[in-house]
Amino acid sequence: GIQVEDLKKKGRWDLLPFFLRLVACLKREQPDVLYSFLPSANILGLLAGRLAGVPKIIWGVRASNIDLSRYDWMSRFEPYIASMLSRFADKIICNSEAGLKHHAKMGYPLARMVVVENGIDTDRFRFDEVARSRIRKQWNVRDEVFVVGIAARHDPMKDYETFLRAASRLASRMQNVRFVCVGEGRTAYTEKLRNMAEQMSLSSHVIWAGRCSDMAAVYSGFDIACSSSYGEGFSNAIAEAMSCERICVVTDVGDSARIVDHTGVIVKPGDPEELANAWEAVLCLPAEERARQGKAARDRIVREFGIGMMVEKTGKELGL
Repeated sequence: GIQVEDLKKKGRWDLLPFFLRLVACLKREQPDVLYSFLPSANILGLLAGRLAGVPKIIWGVRASNIDLSRYDWMSRFEPYIASMLSRFADKIICNSEAGLKHHAKMGYPLARMVVVENGIDTDRFRFDEVARSRIRKQWNVRDEVFVVGIAARHDPMKDYETFLRAASRLASRMQNVRFVCVGEGRTAYTEKLRNMAEQMSLSSHVIWAGRCSDMAAVYSGFDIACSSSYGEGFSNAIAEAMSCERICVVTDVGDSARIVDHTGVIVKPGDPEELANAWEAVLCLPAEERARQGKAARDRIVREFGIGMMVEKTGKELGL
């Protein structure tokens, strides 16, 4: 029942024509609030919204400590432009405490910043034994084999390199484990990761699952859900996996440790040995203890990060 209008942005460099279409759309629709996400959209949204006379412009901040040196010049340039323009936004909604602190240090106006954590649909994201069996058959993984999974786009920030190095270490110590990578990215970077796995003789251990639409089944198919990122805000992948009763092993970036709390394992970013050791420790737990920790993980998401709380907080901040 929600109307969606495609402004047909043709690519990264389709800027002026897209901008003019956006201004025209805003003038035609006359929204009370314009809510944008991430630096590029925030910059364009602010400029277009002011030209179109939108009464209230809200920015969405979704990340924290990103290593910009791993990206191209445009991606490195945008955050500084956004920082200079941030004082002209009426409010800035961050999805993590870490993101708020990071952007405040960059010069964003702290007085206009609030935190509204992402909300998880815990009815949709729940453990499903039938779905687990089905998707593991798709992956050609037997019931007795452990699965360490990562669900993330192929992007430098997600640090698949550390994930693969940790996989190499654990595979040399445990034969009954497979590593499932769910996600896509730019072709060149994906090929780089695949070549890296082949060079480490991981081809028989790593499964490149690509994009999957049934993420509840994916998480149910994991035994451990991993986030190896060196930068995050509020990770939906972590929270969704927890909602599916999966134990999470995550790097201490963004709000990841805050989300997991006592229900999983926190490791330093960029340390494959510590990551592999954490995986091994979890997999060596008795099945009953893994199940208990998984249920505790779901209870935490239901209690602290349900979708209803996000909707209520967001509506309040938008003035709806």
